[in-house]
Amino acid sequence: MKTPLGKWWSSNCTVHGSHWPRVHGTMIHHIRPLSWSGPDIASNKVEVCPTGHTNIHILLDLLSDRRGVPLTDETKGFSRGEIALAQRGYDEWAATGFVPRK
Repeated sequence: MKTPLGKWWSSNCTVHGSHWPRVHGTMIHHIRPLSWSGPDIASNKVEVCPTGHTNIHILLDLLSDRRGVPLTDETKGFSRGEIALAQRGYDEWAATGFVPRK
């Protein structure tokens, strides 16, 4: 189902699996973000809850700021799944030869 804002929603969060309280929906996250020249194809998409989606993007920004240096203390409060997807997105972006913004 598509919302008025154009986001795709359904009910399975790949990052957290189950939620309590129950999550109202999930959204499609591009592993390598479209803004980082990520392709809009099925293999670059995962279904995540809104909280997971926000957290992955926070971690992607941290990785970009650190030029890919693995995150340590900064990851407290983030799930392993969020960290793994952010690292994968950054690694795929770096493999294309793009230079981090800082």
